[in-house]
Amino acid sequence: MNPAERLGSEFDTPREFRALPVRSLLICSSPRTGGHALCAALWDQGWGMPMEYFNPDFMIPLQQRWIDKTVMNFPRAKDNLEIYGRLLIEKRSTHVIAVKLFWEHLTLYQKAFANSYFETRYIHLTRRDKISQTISLAATMLTGRAFNDDFKLKYVHRIAHLDNEKILKIYDWLASSEFSWRAYLACLPAANVMELEWEDFQSNPGVHLKAIADKLSLPFLPEKIGNPGKPYNADLALKRELREKFGDLLKTHELTKGPS
Repeated sequence: MNPAERLGSEFDTPREFRALPVRSLLICSSPRTGGHALCAALWDQGWGMPMEYFNPDFMIPLQQRWIDKTVMNFPRAKDNLEIYGRLLIEKRSTHVIAVKLFWEHLTLYQKAFANSYFETRYIHLTRRDKISQTISLAATMLTGRAFNDDFKLKYVHRIAHLDNEKILKIYDWLASSEFSWRAYLACLPAANVMELEWEDFQSNPGVHLKAIADKLSLPFLPEKIGNPGKPYNADLALKRELREKFGDLLKTHELTKGPS
């Protein structure tokens, strides 16, 4: 399912099932890590209703529906963070409030829940294949498409063309984002942080969902394990073209940079 399809009122938590969250679950990632598939698996387990709630492509439509239909841009949406946080707890949580978050949106998350008191657990989701991640993000920035349909992200940073300098900047930005998350999470209690690589989760979701449950003290429902599938296959021809054009450059750059 395209995650944007879960912005509708039918996915708001039914009133009879709402409860004050006893903890938050933060999926710390960067673009094109397979995070939406992980979020769907966590949703199936009942570990909150995780989405990119602080990504403008999700934050603005929800605020338009919940707060004010005239919220038409990101600066206006950021003015509503306190009430937005309360509404996320009310309408998108069960016993867990779960959020998938990119590094650049961390301060928004903190402001939205500044007056909320619950334990937080963290899943740091990364992708070993940084070259494929870079190419996937570059394709999204060229087309605006991120999923397996014609839905386009309105607020993703778009580029008109790609050259050597830009593809390397995308790689370095992803590496910097991952480094920032690692530095931030290293300052937290290790018992509260779960490291997870997308390739491992994809190959055996049940094992890793059980590990998450054990590590973060969450209820595990083995009967709710599905197949996370492959990363989104939007614009496959474009991605093949980008790999042919920039693959060797990215390999050299990766060797020069060393392991992240």
